[in-house]
Amino acid sequence: MRLSLFLYAPALCSSILQPGTLTYKSIGAKKTTSASNTVNAQPTSSDASILTDSKCFSNPEVEMADNSLKSFAQHLKAFVESGEFAAEEFEWSAHKLEKKLLDIVAQVTRYQYCHDLVEQLQFLQHVYKSMMWAVPVLTHYDSLGNKGLQLTTFAIGLNVAIFGLFDSHGHPDYRARDYRSRVYTFMDVLEFRRLEFQSLNDVPFSIRYVFQEQILQADKSLKFLELYISERREKR
Repeated sequence: MRLSLFLYAPALCSSILQPGTLTYKSIGAKKTTSASNTVNAQPTSSDASILTDSKCFSNPEVEMADNSLKSFAQHLKAFVESGEFAAEEFEWSAHKLEKKLLDIVAQVTRYQYCHDLVEQLQFLQHVYKSMMWAVPVLTHYDSLGNKGLQLTTFAIGLNVAIFGLFDSHGHPDYRARDYRSRVYTFMDVLEFRRLEFQSLNDVPFSIRYVFQEQILQADKSLKFLELYISERREKR
């Protein structure tokens, strides 16, 4: 059973995508510019591409694909709207979501030159896959009586819940409901659970490894989201 949980770790712990700017991909990446230059509300080069590329601009089919992506993002965010990942509800809907995602992939494939569409698709595929990997751990893995496992599954669920604070591109969604308070609440809970885990004795190495990797990822994500709060405060 310990091995089963450990096997889920690679997909869940490899949440950092390729280094980028102003997106979830930036988390953990080495900074090449100051924070004030990196975090802003202006479109990135990828955002701007759909607005300026003559092949994408005013194309109704591209707009339809963009709407499909944003609609799918809202479906995924609904499962973390409460601040927790509704894993069982997601599992019930997963088959329909999979079909919808495949349809969107077919749409976007026809317009691979529209970088804005591709960026959204890549991020949403990542979120969907992370949710799928988390479901067995959160719903089918018996952690009762094992505090180390309970805290590890909490950390896995937290990383999924944090996706609710990003938009369909993987940018910090500062317009999300209670964005600021949710970021700091997540931070407080994360620190409390970290200290709780540290107080445990005789935790198997595999469980400790997965917990630490999950907490590290959550910490990086939240600090990235907090940076956006700080930058917006400075611009007022």
